[in-house]
Parts: sequence; structure tokens; C-alpha cells
Amino acid sequence: MKNTKLIISLAASLTVLYGCEDELQPGTPLIPVEEENLTGVKAYVNDLASGNSHETLFKSTPLFIELLPDTASFYVNLNMAAAQDVVVEATVEGLPEDCYAFVSGHDQVTIPAGKRVSSGDIRLVLQSSDALYDLSEYTEAKVRIQIVSGPAEIGRNNNSFNWIIHKRVTNVFLQHQMMSATDGLTPLQKDYWTLITNFYSANALTDGRSDNCSYKELSSGPYITMNLGKQTEIQAMGFVPYMVTSSYRHYWMGSAEIFQSNDNENWTSLGVIEFDNPVADEWQLVCFYAPVTARYFKIIPLSNIGYDYGYVLIAEAAPFVSE
Repeated sequence: MKNTKLIISLAASLTVLYGCEDELQPGTPLIPVEEENLTGVKAYVNDLASGNSHETLFKSTPLFIELLPDTASFYVNLNMAAAQDVVVEATVEGLPEDCYAFVSGHDQVTIPAGKRVSSGDIRLVLQSSDALYDLSEYTEAKVRIQIVSGPAEIGRNNNSFNWIIHKRVTNVFLQHQMMSATDGLTPLQKDYWTLITNFYSANALTDGRSDNCSYKELSSGPYITMNLGKQTEIQAMGFVPYMVTSSYRHYWMGSAEIFQSNDNENWTSLGVIEFDNPVADEWQLVCFYAPVTARYFKIIPLSNIGYDYGYVLIAEAAPFVSE
């Protein structure tokens, strides 16, 4: 008898589970477990696919704010279907009003009668403003929801969306120039600077050949320092990928951090640079938005270009000045 009751109980449980599964839609949450009375219709921010937080990155340069393509978005969900449409709107706390904007038509959403998920999503973007300069490295804004109309109320928990604004301060950007170019920026003559590095075969970095390279394991803290002998204004730090065959592209730098110093001990970061896909016999120039004067300039590779091959290979390195 006990076994019979157990089988019936399990069958009933499976029926309930499959019934719930049929009702779920993309973006539908698991009903939040709250210490509150769950009688009645509650609205929540809780998207199973993307969670209830999003980070947006922008670059702060000495000359301007650079916004990157990005949209923060989320759906609104009900713990149970309502008999009538439920309209919900969003407001933002913790971020100056001129720093953001709702995408047109996406400051409100509707959960249709008989449904549990909003038919559209709330969408926000950053917009260029001087107030962005004043933000800290990370700013957490709260996007809160409130009922405009319909038979529902806001749930006690999961009722806000965390929008994390990441400000990356940088003074560097990337340009390209072929080694054979006769105009543009010029590599500083080798007589005016020296190289300090822990790369193997370091002489290859200044031999003028793109078919020879220096290399170092990423795990061992690779760095290349250019010592200009005195405080000098340069326009860029240049690097040539080792591309004897296309298979070597995997060892090209993916990202690196750039530093300046006047004593080779105290360093100031100029920013993190993302390198482009390597091209044979081409300089990738780490340029500066605002002029930089220092005795030492250093690059620390952080990754290679999309592959964990363990090493970084560089054919040439040099500081660049205007002609």
C-alpha cells in the first residue's frame, strides 16, 4: 500500500512539473521565494536568461567621452497571470539624468492579460554628458519598476535592475601604418633610446626585420620598456606582429596596458589598449589622445589575440615621433 501511495504521489508531482513547464516562455522567471504574502499578482525584474544586472563600459579620454555600442535591457514578469493587462514603467536612481536615456518606446512595458512575461523589454543606453567624467570607476544605478495600470503590485524582492556603469579612463588609441610608409609618424632613431625587457631574443625587437621575433610567456609578466634617456614627448609606441605565416597570428597581442614613468619605479597607467588582427609588415601604433612627456614608456601584454597559446610574439618595437 505504501508503494502504491508513493507512485501516485510521484505521478501527481510530475504532472504539476510538466504543467508548469508548458506555461514557461523565454525570459520567464522561477517564482521568487519571498518572505511576503504571495496572494495576488506581483511584478518582478527577473530574467532567467540574463539575470537582473548588466554592465555598460564607456571610455573617458582627456579630450572626449567615447560611448561603446551597448544597451541595458530587461523584461518584467508576473508571479501569475492577471485577468487584465498590466502596464509597468521604469525609473533610474543613482545616475544623473543627462547620463542616460530610455530607448524610444521602451520606458514602459505591458504584460498582456493571461500572460506572465512582458511583451517588450525596458531598454536604456548611456548618452554623452560631461557628468560622465565625474562618475567613479564603477557606478551602480538602480532601475526600479512601478505599476502604471492593471491589477498587480510590485514584489518586495527582485523589484529593481542593477545597471553597473564602468568608466575606463584612457589616453591611448590604436592606429596602423605600414613599415614601408614614408609619411605619417616616424620611429625614433635607435641612437636616442634603449630597450629594457624580459622578452627572450630581445635584440630582434630592434633589428628592423619583421621575419625575426622576440617572445615571452604571458604567465611570466612580460614587459617592454623604452628608455628615452630624458623626458621626451612621443606620439606613439609602435609594435609589429610576427607573421612569417598566418598561423603565428595566434601569438599576437590581444590587449595590453601602457604606462609612463620618469624614474622607472613609479608608474602611471595611460590605459588599456585592444589590438587589432595582425597584418604582416604593419606597425600597430599605440597613440595618445593628449601629449605625453616622460623618460620611460612601458607596455605590459595582458593577452594574445583570442587564443590561450601561452606566449606573445613581437617582431619590432619602437617609440614614434612626428616627422
